[in-house]
Amino acid sequence: MFNKMIYTLSLIFLINIAVAEECVDDATGAFLGFGGCATVINVFGMGCDAAMAGVSVGPECPVSCNMCPGECGNGEYEWDETGIPDGGPDGLNYCP
Repeated sequence: MFNKMIYTLSLIFLINIAVAEECVDDATGAFLGFGGCATVINVFGMGCDAAMAGVSVGPECPVSCNMCPGECGNGEYEWDETGIPDGGPDGLNYCP
């Protein structure tokens, strides 16, 4: 269980590095052989919290799964942001 968690976190970290500049589906190309993210999700019926061929669908298909990272300070609070930039309690800045 612990090894699987480490593997998953490592995969998410690597995918985040790969798509740091631009959020795109098929981030590493892992699903291209299956027809891409659209096919994996819509034809094979895989959910964003599932894995196919050992690859987590959500991080590999961030656009289709609405998992693109937020942009700190743009006024749009995305799923991965933790608070209000320069305006949190006690003047804390929650953005990296």
